[in-house]
Amino acid sequence: MKFVFLGTAEFGLPSLQRLIDSGHTCCGVVTNPPKPSGRGLKLKLSPVQSYCEDHGIGPIFAPEFLTDSSFLSQLTALKADLFVVVAFSILPESLFSIPPQGTYNIHAALLPSFRGPAPIHRAIEQGAKQTGVTLFRIDRGVDTGNILVQIACEISDEDTTLTLYERLSYLGANAVRQGVELIQSGSAVYSEQDHTLATKAPLLKKEEGKINWNQSAEKIRNRIRAFLAFPGTYTEYQGNRLGVEWAEVIDQECSVAPGTIIAVSSAGIEVACESNILLITQIKPAGKRSMSVREYINGCSVQEGTILG
Repeated sequence: MKFVFLGTAEFGLPSLQRLIDSGHTCCGVVTNPPKPSGRGLKLKLSPVQSYCEDHGIGPIFAPEFLTDSSFLSQLTALKADLFVVVAFSILPESLFSIPPQGTYNIHAALLPSFRGPAPIHRAIEQGAKQTGVTLFRIDRGVDTGNILVQIACEISDEDTTLTLYERLSYLGANAVRQGVELIQSGSAVYSEQDHTLATKAPLLKKEEGKINWNQSAEKIRNRIRAFLAFPGTYTEYQGNRLGVEWAEVIDQECSVAPGTIIAVSSAGIEVACESNILLITQIKPAGKRSMSVREYINGCSVQEGTILG
C-alpha cells in the first residue's frame, strides 16, 4: 500500500522502516521544521528528517502550518492509501481526512489509558505493571479513535522511560505492520474505546522533578525512573541542587522526619520517607557529571541527620 508517514521523534523510525521492509511504498514524509539548537543556534533537523535524508526516503515536507492549503494540496496529490502517524502533532481534520483508507496513529499505551503526550512517563510514574501500544484510526478527538491493533507488554521494576521508550518503539512497528496488512486484506476490525475508562498523560513540567519526601519511597522511586531523561528528579542538600538518578526502596519503618539522612555508606544515602526508606545510589551534583554515591562521598562529606529539600 502507498502511505505517507508523519513523525518527528526517533520513536517512529522503527515503524517507518518496518512498513518499507514489508513492501509498502512510502510516498511522502511529514515532519517538524528544523529548530535552532546548541550555543550557535544552528538549525537542527528532526530525527525523522535526518534519517529519511540519509536513507533516500521522501519527498520530505516540513510545513510551518499543517493547515496550509498549498501543503494539503501537495499531500493530496501523492494519492496515498493511508497516513501513518507516530510521535507527531495533533492533526487538523483537513489533513487526517485526506487518504481514502484513513489516518492511523501509534500511541505508546493501551488506550483508553494514558491519553495524551506523555504516556510512557506517566505509566512508570504511577507504578503501572503493564503498558503497550495502540494503533487507532484518528478522529476529531485526542487519542479517542477506534482501535485496530493493541499489543501489551510488562513494565519491570527496573524499567525507566528510556528503556521502555525503546521497547515500545519496536512494539509499535509490529502493530503498524499488522494494522496495514489487515487494512490491505480487507479484514480490519475496529473496537470502540470505552471513554469512561480513560485516563490522562499530560505533558511533564520541570517543577515535577522536585522530590517530595512526604511520599512513600516506592512513589519517589517511580518518579525517579519516570523522569530520568526529563525533567530529572532532584532535592536540595546544603542549599545546592542534588540530582537523584537512581535509588532503591528499603522496606523498613522509619520514625524520623521525612527527608532526613539516616545513614551514609558506600552503598548509598539512606533517606527517611513517609513511612519507609529510600536508598539513593546514583546522583548528579549541581554542575557536575552523574556519579555513584560511593564516588561522591569520597570527595564530599554527607552528614547524617541533615534534612534534604
